[in-house]
Amino acid sequence: MTAMLRTVRMTGAESFWYVLGCIGGGAMYFAKVPVKKALSEAGLVELTSAEQFWYVLQCIALGAGYFAKLPVKKALSELAATGRDQGSVFGMPSAPQPPAGPGYEPGGWPGDLPYQAAPPLPYQAAPPLSSGPRHGRAASGR
Repeated sequence: MTAMLRTVRMTGAESFWYVLGCIGGGAMYFAKVPVKKALSEAGLVELTSAEQFWYVLQCIALGAGYFAKLPVKKALSELAATGRDQGSVFGMPSAPQPPAGPGYEPGGWPGDLPYQAAPPLPYQAAPPLSSGPRHGRAASGR
């Protein structure tokens, strides 16, 4: 079970946006509670006492927590029905994968041409600054 959940980690950007969403009225936290309730009913996690409290409060508020939980629970039941929950979470393998091969290297694809620098542009001198009147005013003799 723990090996299964280790493969799902938040990136730095996801953590940043989650914290930012929690600061703005706790929206991300409150959105997470019904999902975690569905996962707890599937036996994957346990709710904290605070999460249980907020879930009950969301259910009292016109069933918002319950109705937010339903699509997640349906997805989990379909996942279990396909038999793909054996050793993986949402299709991701639980065992660490070997490192991928080298990334893209120029010349590896048909149509890749060797890199050639563009020829330098011819030098053009800037026009001389005029010493005439400024802003359309006539020069005064002062």
